[in-house]
Amino acid sequence: FVTKYRDGVSESQFQTVLDYEHRKLLEGCRKAGITTPPKVTFVTVQKRHHTRFRPADPRQGTGRMKNIPAGTTVDSHVVHPTDFDFYLCSHEGIQGTSRPTHYYVLHDDYGFSADELQKLSYYMCYTYARCDKPISIPAPVQYAHLAAYRARNHILSYNQRAAESAADAASGSGAGRGRGRGRGAPAAPARHGPPRDESDADRKIRENKAAAQINSSIRVNASLKNNMYYC
Repeated sequence: FVTKYRDGVSESQFQTVLDYEHRKLLEGCRKAGITTPPKVTFVTVQKRHHTRFRPADPRQGTGRMKNIPAGTTVDSHVVHPTDFDFYLCSHEGIQGTSRPTHYYVLHDDYGFSADELQKLSYYMCYTYARCDKPISIPAPVQYAHLAAYRARNHILSYNQRAAESAADAASGSGAGRGRGRGRGAPAAPARHGPPRDESDADRKIRENKAAAQINSSIRVNASLKNNMYYC
């Protein structure tokens, strides 16, 4: 069976994402030579909400802020009356009030009980390679964040090179690609964060330069390119 945790989905997108990605997952299994379709459990992971929990007895709280203990699960009263969803605070709150993660089960071929899926989700928060403590979301979701961030830098750098090549081809010499942005232009002074009055065009230039710097500074070995090197 396959348990898929999916982040970045609002409630209005639940059905659209489920229909498309569930179909693509099964197609991928068939292409891989898996003749029997796997049982799929599709769970969304949401951090952008305003729900918070506090222990009824402050003496049961943890840390300076008396947060709920790591592993606290809420699956009644504040959840959907008929759907399969729950809140899980898997991490230890160090600063401020802990924000639990909202898990919403969109599809479940396997037939998990609430306790089984809650335990699985909690245990997955312990498997993140960068930390020896549980994090706030399952490790595969955090790895997906890292992969998306790294891929964004690759794409920005690729687009920058493509744009420069097109400009070179159009001008013949590469001259006139924008005022102050030629190969001989001095580097802009370092800033702490983007300027407040930055235009969209300047923002794109800054992001492309930052992506190029990251890609040039971090060379990925050919033997690692197909692995999770971004972790």
